Amino acid sequence: MIYVVGALAVIIVIQIIYADRLDSRRRKYADELCDRWITERDKWNVERQQLLDRIQAPTYDHLKHHEAKIIKASNVPVKETNPLEVV
Repeated sequence: MIYVVGALAVIIVIQIIYADRLDSRRRKYADELCDRWITERDKWNVERQQLLDRIQAPTYDHLKHHEAKIIKASNVPVKETNPLEVV
């Protein structure tokens, strides 16, 4: 009787360990899939915004001027500030 209970306990422990490993693999795969979906959604949102800008711009020159402004704004170097000293 004790051998049967011991064998059942070992089988249950092995199943719990196997289920945990399987769950961690599924979780890892789901995280990778979710990351891929997020990157694809971000790409789609950027393309969508560009198309909306093209559609809503009154002229092509206006659109290019707006894009140039965005590029210039993103390339502005950050000025270093000197901390003030207390006298």
